[in-house]
Amino acid sequence: MQQTTVRYATLLPFLIALIAACSSNVGTDGTVAGPPTDTTLPATGTCTASAASIRDTVFKTSCDGAGCHGSLSPAAGLNLVDLMPDQLMGKSSALCSGWSLIVPGSPEKSFLYQKLTASMPACGEVMPLGKPLPDASAQCIADWIQGMAASGGCEKCGGSECVAFAADPLHCGACDNACPAGVACDNGTCACPPGTQACGGQCIETTNDPKNCGQCGNACGAGSSCVAGQCSCPSGLTSCAGTCVELASDAKNCGACGTACAASEVCLSGKCASGCGNLMQCGASCVDTTTNLLNCGGCDAPCAPEQSCSAGKCACSNGGQVCGTSCVDTKTDAKNCGQCGMVCGAGESCVAGACACSTSGAVSFKNDVAPILQAACTSAGCHSGMKPKENLALTSAVAYSELVNVTASQCGGARKLVVPGSPSSSYLIQKLLGVGVCTGTQMPKAGQGLPQNQLDLISDWVCSGAPNN
Repeated sequence: MQQTTVRYATLLPFLIALIAACSSNVGTDGTVAGPPTDTTLPATGTCTASAASIRDTVFKTSCDGAGCHGSLSPAAGLNLVDLMPDQLMGKSSALCSGWSLIVPGSPEKSFLYQKLTASMPACGEVMPLGKPLPDASAQCIADWIQGMAASGGCEKCGGSECVAFAADPLHCGACDNACPAGVACDNGTCACPPGTQACGGQCIETTNDPKNCGQCGNACGAGSSCVAGQCSCPSGLTSCAGTCVELASDAKNCGACGTACAASEVCLSGKCASGCGNLMQCGASCVDTTTNLLNCGGCDAPCAPEQSCSAGKCACSNGGQVCGTSCVDTKTDAKNCGQCGMVCGAGESCVAGACACSTSGAVSFKNDVAPILQAACTSAGCHSGMKPKENLALTSAVAYSELVNVTASQCGGARKLVVPGSPSSSYLIQKLLGVGVCTGTQMPKAGQGLPQNQLDLISDWVCSGAPNN
């Protein structure tokens, strides 16, 4: 018995080392390497500062292991064996927001180079795990990236350094195309919340914005509103050359678009005439100011889109209130709750004109919330493993203690991840919705947000006090 114990004690350090070697093959950014057998990679051939040489002498020898970055199910979708390295230029990192894999002329700003050389990369661990590149190979890659600028392989946008259009929020997709404040650039597109688009430094809902209807800069004409991304005239008006007019009274479009009356004539009931009879003359138009949308109650007094003119007064047909250019129900509208411009926080709804936290009270953290976080946030070594992203682990076993009343690593310590009873103050909810984030983008990765039913479950759990149930 004693002899067995001694042998076990002798083997224990070896077993611990072996387990550590086998369990550390998955990097926190999704890259995978086989168990280390040597402290450095063997050199195969001589690397020169060219894409073909780097692929053949570096990537093929160090990144082609099972589950790594070869052609068969490459980690993080990154195949370094079959692609020429110059195809990575300007491409965003799939798992590290705000970083491009290769920025021509700037090895230190290139996430690929950082992952191969830095002791503590921005995301995950240095690659290949346990097998650092020989200095000569690392220098070869640095020289190649640096040489891209000299060969004209980059755009500097008037500055002195190469610009990564895929990830630079000041030059997102093109020079001087700046993203709104706090919005990241993801693969050349400003990562505004779903349903919005970056227009003029703001995230705009182009489905209903009359100045950016359907797309940035597409302004609707006078009197028209934006409905489902299309400029639309109110009932009773017609669009002529992009402007909403009343064919019965418009002297430039009398009876039909483009049919203009003579300078001395007015438009009366869709026909050019010498006078307005019993109607009021407003310019060259003959109108009934008790019902006319463009002259309601008097000349040049237009009603807002979605309003009607009754007894000479503009009113919303649904009994709502005009906020901006739309009629809204301030009792239920979360963007105009109680009054125009009063926006409810993330996860809140507008009830009887007041922002409120609504909950069914039947959500379980263990059975409902934790499985969502586990499935959406821990894959590819993101919020899991030895070094979870942002030092936040969201596996089911530890997620509760990592979230509730815990200060977020972003925002300078000013926000908590989960504030019991207040979804709008919880940074977890803000990151999941992609609103009010301090840095980075919506999580999971922008464009891959959680479905609404899952967002509602998490919000309900926070509303009910974030219990550990």
